[in-house]
Amino acid sequence: MHTSNGHNGKLTLKSLQSEMTNRLAGLEDNLQQATSHPNFNGKDTPRLKFVLAIIAGCTTPLICLAMSTLGGHLASHGTGHVKWLALLPFAVLLAMLIVSTPHIAEAKRELHWENWQAWSFAIGLDFAITVSELITVWGSEAVADVRWLPHIVIGGAVIYSAALNSYVNLLHAGWSGVQDHRSN
Repeated sequence: MHTSNGHNGKLTLKSLQSEMTNRLAGLEDNLQQATSHPNFNGKDTPRLKFVLAIIAGCTTPLICLAMSTLGGHLASHGTGHVKWLALLPFAVLLAMLIVSTPHIAEAKRELHWENWQAWSFAIGLDFAITVSELITVWGSEAVADVRWLPHIVIGGAVIYSAALNSYVNLLHAGWSGVQDHRSN
């Protein structure tokens, strides 16, 4: 066995210690070179967290909308076993609402709403998306005179839900642009 410290043959405790010290010094040099590289910027990670927080906040209500649409279409237009497939998108919808509703409530609490108001609004906003979409799928004939109204509710609720979800995601990511720096 040949070690970088020049010892041939038997490995002794002293030679092993010397070898490990040399390797650690090499790793420290590599780390120093990597972090002092001109393209390395400590701000890269927060920028990525910022982008991911916005994407997550926006996709949550869109997934809710898509799942309620798919579930509604499968339940209303499917036959036989296909109708049971509607349970799958509804399960995804429920999971997404479990994530989105507390985020919306938290956002409203951050905006100094009372807890009961924040939760009532959160439930109402998230369910407005789902209920309006199910009305367009299952009750389109019953609301023929105002068929545009559910689409307006859906559009507004998705946009506002996306904004509030993104706001809370940015708070959780630690982005200072959404922090309230006023003293209490």
